[in-house]
Amino acid sequence: IMNKNKNKILYVIETDDHYVKVGISNNAKKRFNQIECGSGKKIINSFISEYTPNAKKIERLIHNRFGRYRKRGEWFYGIDYLTVLTHACLYDYSDQEGIY
Repeated sequence: IMNKNKNKILYVIETDDHYVKVGISNNAKKRFNQIECGSGKKIINSFISEYTPNAKKIERLIHNRFGRYRKRGEWFYGIDYLTVLTHACLYDYSDQEGIY
């Protein structure tokens, strides 16, 4: 059984104003509630990976890949959610650290 304290999930969300956010968390449901309450945006699409020790590495690779669309922090605009999701699905979310 994987240690969920060490491992995180990677998520990709799209909001009702078509911003895309790529982040990591221990608890996706709690994080999504925080995002909606904190930003006033409604999440209309979401992807949640398996728990993986590679979440931070994968997040960084995705952020770098779509860096030109970055608006603020982990928020991207002008890139289609499905494009980001398709790219996110290329990575290995297994429990093997360093495999991505």
